Amino acid sequence: MAIGAGDEDLADVGVSLAEMVKLAPRGLRRPVSLRLSGFGESDGSRVQVAAFARPVTAPKHGRKAGVLLSYDPAAGAQSSTWSIADGKGNHAHGVLIALRDSPTSGAGGGTIFRALLFGAEGCGIYGGAGGAGELNLELPAAASEPLTGTLEFRR
Repeated sequence: MAIGAGDEDLADVGVSLAEMVKLAPRGLRRPVSLRLSGFGESDGSRVQVAAFARPVTAPKHGRKAGVLLSYDPAAGAQSSTWSIADGKGNHAHGVLIALRDSPTSGAGGGTIFRALLFGAEGCGIYGGAGGAGELNLELPAAASEPLTGTLEFRR
């Protein structure tokens, strides 16, 4: 039930709207930096990526988080949606704009996927609109091989 919906006298509540906004959690105070490990799976024209994340720096936001996105293996310039969620109910999603870059130095002959992340919505530590970040993935030559990378998101 929304405050005021039950015809209560808001003056009797004892907390003003300004105080409630000040008491609300502010979300992230530092960027979330994550290392990613995962796999891609081809579904025809796109590759769906699912990766597990582990925090790089304190605070340990993003612990046991999962990152989802997709890319077109034939295109150099990319656009897609992305999302991150953890077991504590923290969630963010948005769009990414990316380029597939020159092959990695590894023997697999894969490419580098460099993306700008734009946050559209979130809840928990990612709460509120806005946010931006970077994503770097080392994509293997075959979509079914393991991939690694990093993600940094600032709100």
